[in-house]
Amino acid sequence: MLVGSPETPPEYSEARLVITTRHDRATIDHFPRRNASYNPEQDLDRRNPGNHGVGMKKLIWSAVMLLAACTLVCHAETEPAFSCAKARTTVERTICSDDDLAQLDRRLARGFEYALQKDPGLWRKTQRSWLKERDSCDEDVACIKAAYERRLGVIATHAGHPDSKQAEKLCQKFLEPRNRTPLFVERGEPVDINNDGVPEMPEACFGGTMNTPCMDYVDSRGNKLEIESDIDWMEYWNFGEVPFRYEGKTYINASFDDDLAEPAHISYVTPYNHKGLICDFANEVDSVLVEGSAKVCNAIAANDPAIEPVQLRKTNPPDYSIDRRETTSPARGPVDIDNDGKAEDLMELEYASGAGRGCDYNYFDLAFAAAGVRDNDKSSLLLQLQNVRGDGRPQPCYGQIINQLFRFEGKTYFETNLSDQLSVQHTIRLIDGGAVVQVCAFERRIRSNILSIQK
Repeated sequence: MLVGSPETPPEYSEARLVITTRHDRATIDHFPRRNASYNPEQDLDRRNPGNHGVGMKKLIWSAVMLLAACTLVCHAETEPAFSCAKARTTVERTICSDDDLAQLDRRLARGFEYALQKDPGLWRKTQRSWLKERDSCDEDVACIKAAYERRLGVIATHAGHPDSKQAEKLCQKFLEPRNRTPLFVERGEPVDINNDGVPEMPEACFGGTMNTPCMDYVDSRGNKLEIESDIDWMEYWNFGEVPFRYEGKTYINASFDDDLAEPAHISYVTPYNHKGLICDFANEVDSVLVEGSAKVCNAIAANDPAIEPVQLRKTNPPDYSIDRRETTSPARGPVDIDNDGKAEDLMELEYASGAGRGCDYNYFDLAFAAAGVRDNDKSSLLLQLQNVRGDGRPQPCYGQIINQLFRFEGKTYFETNLSDQLSVQHTIRLIDGGAVVQVCAFERRIRSNILSIQK
């Protein structure tokens, strides 16, 4: 076989990435670089709550997610398909000294092996020509990389990889939920995941410390497919994944959320088990009023400046002596929290847990209750207002949930999930007459946009 060099047979690497592309888009906006939905710093500046420990949360959240992600990704070998111990030419030695080139060589080896099964005479002939082209690059890394990418493009096209027009048509269609949802393959149904004409059986799996659901695929002989991916897992943190069929081909939809409402990217797996990116998306989250006709609801929806965020006095450094697990206090001050005309000594509390998918949640409690006094009716009512248990743990919670107190027309309100995350509904509540009253509720609406389409 003519892959690494005409005289040296390739030694095909066993290194592959299993098809578990779940990169936990854990959040500051639920997470990361590829999603353009909610930017907490910009939005907090706009609403100016003024007393959220965003910097600390970023640090905690980043550490949690990177630690969890390390358990999701297997370590790919750095050797190319040929033996570096036998490398003789300048090009071969250059490939051995560059991990990216070595990965490209492994990919080409697998693609070439597939192509040989279709037309061995043609592909051996063209491979000789290509090797001369590659070797003319000498030690020019950019030239070698370009040569591999051109050759891989030829093989991918031969293997049925969609061209740019097909990719654009598909990705445009995917922007609307009503268009993409009917395409999804039912869970548990066999699917030809690698487009080789033979269906595989899906098997549910869970990855990492966050137990993110994923999917493995098993062939007719009971062997799990091992799929090498060139999608950078650090670029995408996603919790949802589903295969789908479109115009005779199988693709994979990766989503930033479990409910597949926020698409992250679409990928395609070739018959030689290589997964490549087709396109990726950015999502904007809108908060739409769906319950409540009170004046305060419309004021929140319109971002009315009459909404006055409550400013507590920052404690510097934050108070770490709080009698609750994984909780600190960044601010404290007097607030008439139950609208009885009397201000209470209130502390803002920040709960930050790295368990599972992690949870960052700020809330408020009476200062003496936060210090350890229990069974106070007013404190219990205040925690009920905020969906926080008596031990100071919010429920449910994953991601970074930003909450605030604000004043409007003489009353104090609590706004839950200002950050519009998925795990908690965005609501407006208050304590009135000794009872918790929900005044408004909002629904998340997702608008997706294409970031890029691979050529």
